[in-house]
Amino acid sequence: MSVGLGVLVLSFLVLNSDLLDIGDKLASVISGAVALATAAVALIARGRADPAGRLDQAAGELARRVRRQWTREAANRGLLHDDPLRVRWASSTRPVQSSAASIAGQGVTRLKLHGDVVGIASAFRQLPHRKLVVIGSPGAGKTSLAVLLVDGLLAEPLVGEPVPVLLDIAGWSPRDHLDTWLVRQLDELYPFLGKDLARDLVEDDRVLPVLDGLDEMPAASQTAAFAALRDAFGGRRPFVLTCRAQEYEALTTAAGVPLTRTAVVEIEPVGVEELVAYLPGRHINGENRWAGVAEELTVRPDGELARALDSPLMVFLARTAYDLPGSRPAELLGLVDRAAIERHLLAAYVPAAYGLRSPPAAGSQLCAYEQESAERWLRFLARDLRRRRSPGIAWWEIRQAATSWLQKVTLALVAVAAASAVPLVNGDSLDEGWVATAFVFAGGLALLRRGGREPIRLGFRPAVPFLVVAVLGIVGGLLVTVQAAPFGYLVFVLLFLPVSVIIAAIGLLRSPPANLDQATPRGSLRAERVAAAVVLSMIGIVPFVSFAYLDSLRSGLESGALWMLIAITAMIVTSAPGLAWAEFDITRLYLAFRGRLPLRLMAFADDAHRRGVLRQVGAVYQFRHARLQAYLAEE
Repeated sequence: MSVGLGVLVLSFLVLNSDLLDIGDKLASVISGAVALATAAVALIARGRADPAGRLDQAAGELARRVRRQWTREAANRGLLHDDPLRVRWASSTRPVQSSAASIAGQGVTRLKLHGDVVGIASAFRQLPHRKLVVIGSPGAGKTSLAVLLVDGLLAEPLVGEPVPVLLDIAGWSPRDHLDTWLVRQLDELYPFLGKDLARDLVEDDRVLPVLDGLDEMPAASQTAAFAALRDAFGGRRPFVLTCRAQEYEALTTAAGVPLTRTAVVEIEPVGVEELVAYLPGRHINGENRWAGVAEELTVRPDGELARALDSPLMVFLARTAYDLPGSRPAELLGLVDRAAIERHLLAAYVPAAYGLRSPPAAGSQLCAYEQESAERWLRFLARDLRRRRSPGIAWWEIRQAATSWLQKVTLALVAVAAASAVPLVNGDSLDEGWVATAFVFAGGLALLRRGGREPIRLGFRPAVPFLVVAVLGIVGGLLVTVQAAPFGYLVFVLLFLPVSVIIAAIGLLRSPPANLDQATPRGSLRAERVAAAVVLSMIGIVPFVSFAYLDSLRSGLESGALWMLIAITAMIVTSAPGLAWAEFDITRLYLAFRGRLPLRLMAFADDAHRRGVLRQVGAVYQFRHARLQAYLAEE
């Protein structure tokens, strides 16, 4: 109704023909709009005709992308070697689970689950209810086991089996319903889904949540989180959860009720036999270099060295630190106790990681960073995370590593320069210069008051592009009826051009890059910049292009062109403080100038990820382990 009324009013104002001619042209416009609307409705109906088929297709694509993501991550972490460390697990003897019969079926009086990390996927499928909690000591390899579980389930998927998705539960607040958080995580980590498909997959139990790191949540939230998990998974929904053993036992004891029908397995300490077989690896002369260590482990299986190397984390650090042929593992024999051995291995890891190493995968390459510089930058990042109590390195939070006034002063100076240029460029229009100055400072101050925030995420409902196309058809049809200039050109600038920009914006924002299988730190930054450019186009450039056109009609083409450039520059200046990428770029330049971080911060973080120093969780980097981060954060 409103669109039809608008067509009639605009036609009455624009057309200067007789009534028959007006009716003929108006009928043409309306018929074109109806045709476009009909086509749009048909396409939308076609897309929604088979919801089950859409879910099957989405689940299949999600499985492909999740497997690709975590296979790469497993390779970066060294979990896919042909001589893996045989870390073993068994049913926990702690009072943290319900009766064996409720977990494994009637007639079972005692759970005797056991195996190693390589066979965890097969063991999980043998559980009738597919509910599993993995506990262990710090550095026991809980996250690595979760990665191998996801990789194993997707390597040989079963028909009708939900897609395992590994998520860092430390970012969940129990104030949000778990399903709401799951939908948001799927939408952010796998943007091709969108919120609607993500919600349908969760509600239809097409997703197996693999929730890592319950113990890494704030202590004040863990009790509420445990209760929320018990409610969410109290029925038939499968899930996997990892947590440190002592923390999980404390949560279960405090609650008084374990998670329903859930098996709890505990990762065992690495045995001496596995150590002696794994540490030498397949290096030339490896057995001779590790002979002294092997003898100490064999003779004193309960000694300080054996205790220090009883976790997969420390075993990995030891093998990495003494990976090169000229290194001397016998240095470990001269250290007095477990704490000294662990600290020595932590200190040796970063220099070893930035030594002579080959890329982890085909097509990747490592950058040449000096060991001292790399360690200094990593220490700064670790200390910043400790100061902010943040679990990960998110590029949009890097701004917090610098003083709060930095971005504001920098952008204010740029705004002053842009505003001052207006009367200088067009000195005979002092009033307009003052107007532009007021605009720059008003917009800049309004946005500066907001401060930084997370990356912008824009989207449109599927029907909106078709509605815009219909409106575009109406406007285009009306433009055909315009005969006299310059009014016809004015309609084009004020109506047709803005709609065209919006159409382009929809195309950009609804179509993520083809190579972006899931959210990545660099992909997220790239998408933020694209979205920022679209926002600037829609809310800033188009109105000022129209203003420049009107000014050119009055003062000549040259004046209009100058005003257009000045207006675009002013809009960029005043919009930048409200966009995360601008604050990130300003902060990294400042910190690079002071030697705190490298100039190409994202390239450095990506390289550290390939070296195994950092791990990637969606668009955020994290240190490989909390103990490594704690060591680097020491003053």
